Amino acid sequence: MLRVLIVDDEHLARQAMRRLLAAHPVEIVGEADSVASALKAIESTRPHALFLDIELGGGDGFDLLAALERPPVVVFVTAYAEHAVEAFAVNAVDYLLKPVEPERLTESLGRIERQLAGPPTSSGPAAAKPASIALPPPPRPLVVPPAQAAPL
Repeated sequence: MLRVLIVDDEHLARQAMRRLLAAHPVEIVGEADSVASALKAIESTRPHALFLDIELGGGDGFDLLAALERPPVVVFVTAYAEHAVEAFAVNAVDYLLKPVEPERLTESLGRIERQLAGPPTSSGPAAAKPASIALPPPPRPLVVPPAQAAPL
């Protein structure tokens, strides 16, 4: 069973993600609201994947990932679309905008499963880049190969 950790500084956002994940065969191994508490939770629970907000107490999601030698598979969950390119630069498998749609969460869980099932690389399963990323700007999703995405 997929083991996930929810990392978000907002209690209501963590509750909303718990409710959405309840419809799927996953084990929520914990929650964290800051970089420091996430580091402790990752060490003690060893999750397969993180649902990670950008804005956190004591830093941000990127600071958390930089502090980990071998981070779990990451799905960013945030209200801000402008961090998407940076998220994929750190090998996130997906980027969900709040409020998270159940269908998008299902897609993300599939991406996590495929990432974990893929052939291991020298840097671990999180090192491989996805074939494409879906950025959901209105009115329809835009699918872009990661090599074509560049910071502005």
